[in-house]
Amino acid sequence: MPETIGDQVKSMASKFKADQAKGWNKTLMITITGEGGGSWQFIIKDGKCEVKIGELPTANLKVTVDAATWKLMAEGKTSGTKAFMSGKLKVKGPMGDLIKMGKVFPGMV
Repeated sequence: MPETIGDQVKSMASKFKADQAKGWNKTLMITITGEGGGSWQFIIKDGKCEVKIGELPTANLKVTVDAATWKLMAEGKTSGTKAFMSGKLKVKGPMGDLIKMGKVFPGMV
């Protein structure tokens, strides 16, 4: 398992399902607050995913979660859905994009 939060976020690209992203050209931003956190951009275009470090104010979907909850999600000890329902994972953007994110990055949401 990747060691740092940044490594964990970047490893999401290896879970990317291009077949699920067909025709879905979006920008996503994940912000993890607390120790080791930061912001990462996911640019999904033409069935490919590019990950960059930094904020993307114009992202179609913005997800914010604290570092402790992210760690639990990365370890499979909680799901993105549970974190969202408990208010620990916050989302700005269309809920349809959040649902699609779960198909494009299995296990994330």
